[in-house]
Amino acid sequence: MMRSLPLPLQQIHPTPKRLYLRGAPLNDNADYIAIVGTRVPSAYGRRMAYDIARSLVECGVVVVSGLAFGVDFLAHKAAVDLGKATVAFLASGVDRVTPSSHTGFAKKIVECGGSILSEYEHFDSAHKYRFLERNRLISGLCRATIVIEAKAKSGALITARHAFDQNRDVYALVGDVDKVQSRGCLDLIERDMATPITSIERLLADLGLQKELPEDDLSKKIFDVIGKSPANVGYLCSKLKVDPGQIVSSLSLLEMAGAVQRQQGKWMKLTRQK
Repeated sequence: MMRSLPLPLQQIHPTPKRLYLRGAPLNDNADYIAIVGTRVPSAYGRRMAYDIARSLVECGVVVVSGLAFGVDFLAHKAAVDLGKATVAFLASGVDRVTPSSHTGFAKKIVECGGSILSEYEHFDSAHKYRFLERNRLISGLCRATIVIEAKAKSGALITARHAFDQNRDVYALVGDVDKVQSRGCLDLIERDMATPITSIERLLADLGLQKELPEDDLSKKIFDVIGKSPANVGYLCSKLKVDPGQIVSSLSLLEMAGAVQRQQGKWMKLTRQK
């Protein structure tokens, strides 16, 4: 059992009386962001759930979800694949993982320094109402909740509404208007309850996040040069005595990290937001 609740969870209603824990204790200094969604995502939803989660983890975020099938699992998996911590809130006890087929994966979460949490006794079974209860914990721990895909009536939308009521930020993936999985996200956006996700880069910027810069010497030198003044590829080649192919390759890495952008033929440094 956790000795004390993190401050964000002390501020939600109803406040959990206790939390049972498997794995690492929660870190008051961690940047927690939730990713939730349907158990049956489309191919697009699956790709975006994994890619968004991976991008967040690469920015130092701890992804939080509910270990369910579909979007939840993909969000956790992106962190585990990188060997990073992730947090899973269960509707059952921490020693009776729901769904049971994710028992082995829960062990991997713990091995990667992550946490399995629940309000319920260690071997308690999940009940339908408990899934709804635990959703407030997912949103409550996090400064933002991201909804990937959700039907018009779903647990993911309940989590989003909890986040909205808890004065947390909510983001919803823009999807195909003809797909049932998109309806929930579109409803959140139409009601001004969520900011639309139109690209991962824009999402990271809105969250004040930036991926770690490439660590090779050339990327660092390029970043230093254009930090003083925007420059084109020709100038960088002349200044650093490197051929254009190497310069372009390093610029691409810096651009993917959200550190630079091209404007009017010149590359400029983006201000780091975190």
